[in-house]
Amino acid sequence: MTILTVAGTIVNSCRNIALARLLSPEDFGLIALALVLVEGMDALTFVGVDKYLIQKKEIDDRIIGNIWLLNIVRGITLTLLALAICPLYSRLVNEPETIHILRIVAFIPLMEGFNNPCAILAEREMKFGRVSIYETLCILLEVSIVIVMVWLIRDGTALAWGLLFGAFMTSMLAYVFFPRPKIPKFDLSVQIELLGVAKHFVIIAAGTLIMVQGDNLIVGALEGKEQLGLYVIAYQFAMFPLQFLYGITNRVALPMFSSLQVNKKRLRSVFSYVVQVQLALIIPFIVVAGVFAHELITTLYGDQWTASAVILQALIFVTLGKGLTHVCVPYILGTGAFSFASKMKIAETLIFLCSVYIGTRYFGLIGTALGAGTGYMAAGIGRLIFICRDIALPFSAIIRYLLLSTVTVIPGIVIARYIADIVTWHRMFETGFIVGVSMIGYLGCSFIVQKKVVNLLVHALPLNFHHKKQEN
Repeated sequence: MTILTVAGTIVNSCRNIALARLLSPEDFGLIALALVLVEGMDALTFVGVDKYLIQKKEIDDRIIGNIWLLNIVRGITLTLLALAICPLYSRLVNEPETIHILRIVAFIPLMEGFNNPCAILAEREMKFGRVSIYETLCILLEVSIVIVMVWLIRDGTALAWGLLFGAFMTSMLAYVFFPRPKIPKFDLSVQIELLGVAKHFVIIAAGTLIMVQGDNLIVGALEGKEQLGLYVIAYQFAMFPLQFLYGITNRVALPMFSSLQVNKKRLRSVFSYVVQVQLALIIPFIVVAGVFAHELITTLYGDQWTASAVILQALIFVTLGKGLTHVCVPYILGTGAFSFASKMKIAETLIFLCSVYIGTRYFGLIGTALGAGTGYMAAGIGRLIFICRDIALPFSAIIRYLLLSTVTVIPGIVIARYIADIVTWHRMFETGFIVGVSMIGYLGCSFIVQKKVVNLLVHALPLNFHHKKQEN
């Protein structure tokens, strides 16, 4: 899962770099505004059937079939609704060009609605080898289509067509990789059961949407599409480690916590392990991105995106806050604390919206980034406190993990910065050298300061000699 997730993350990052060089900030701003509408409707009708199917102790063909039927009806409804209101939305955001992109991305929910629900069962049973191969292949196909379309058309509609074809291929390939479900039959009792849990997931999904797209909408309305494009590029880079770690810690942790939900002692041990690993992998990125933001942005995306560097520095709090959330949410959902999850999402969303609006209004894009970080950090800390109390884990342990990772990465950065300042070379080689030395220094110090985490990571590697040693 880790190896294939790394491959998928690298491919996605290459796509973003290629698109940034082929498209303008205005094109990125237009596609971002179009996705706000589609993803907004998707979130407001999200019933959380995938998470519920993983958390539920017993399932049968009736549940799977009704989930499939519910998703199909939902996808058709969302597509028709998006097509109906896209002219009104384009006038609302004062960008008439968005209507052409909206008429393309409006069909994405339709494609996603026909996805195979049996793919969720593979995650429930922790068959992540098949899941990761399937998703990596989908990413490769989508990236290839997007880049070809952008190369040929060279505007925002190309990116929209690529996303649509990617959603279509994802749905079709699911029937190749996973068992086909039986023809769905409507069962009122099952639908009532699903909708009974749906109220919590609708709140969670709506809040997530607002926090993912709300800052884009506020920036687009107050600062314009060019500034939005600069913000989107910085935000995508800030989310790089989380896209990678989501496929490893978050998705693996949910079925794992679900299977251990009655064993508090084991939950405490596993949660502590996941937090240590998450912070040990996120903190180096945060510190390196904060110190060398200008070098990273200009080298990867070009000089036209220089203004995104200072935005990236302000977004490190978003990276940390979302990183903590990616650890906490699987525990909360896996143990069935749906009510707390929805209440926390409401509080998190309100803090986020207020902070982002005030920050953007008075401090521009830097205020947007800091406001977003305030919302995510407040929610991450709140969830950690809830979990620490539930499993009797001292909160000071979380702080210790955070400080250890921060202290460990500093020596490598100091050495890299010193050498980079006294040696003159090509910008790309300089940036690569800085990142390389920083990471080598971090790994070296980790064997001294974070030896426990290193041992945990080595033990987790899927190598045959671990199993042979245990058998002997």
